[in-house]
Amino acid sequence: MPDAPDWRWISPHLSDAILGLQLKVRYSKGYIASQAVVDATAFDTVATIETHARRRGARAWQLAGNLRQECGLSATDVHAEEWDFTKRLFPEKEDADMPNEPASAAEKPKS
Repeated sequence: MPDAPDWRWISPHLSDAILGLQLKVRYSKGYIASQAVVDATAFDTVATIETHARRRGARAWQLAGNLRQECGLSATDVHAEEWDFTKRLFPEKEDADMPNEPASAAEKPKS
């Protein structure tokens, strides 16, 4: 995050979600550290790290798209099959053993 972004030009819901991402990263780091103590193998820990990294990456990608849209910029899409990393960010089925995280204001559906 920039040291002094001009948050006045970003909607409150989007800026809340962007700033909330930092808290989710801290949550992930703490969860991974505590889970590593009880994991049976290093492979279990790696799986936890991959899941959290995928979730944070997917959320960052989504927020960047929302920010680009709000600023009137075109969406950045990955068209080439060999470079499409979004398939790994947005799997069809989320891991069932991961604890649910509270939704931020920007994630709630608009009525």
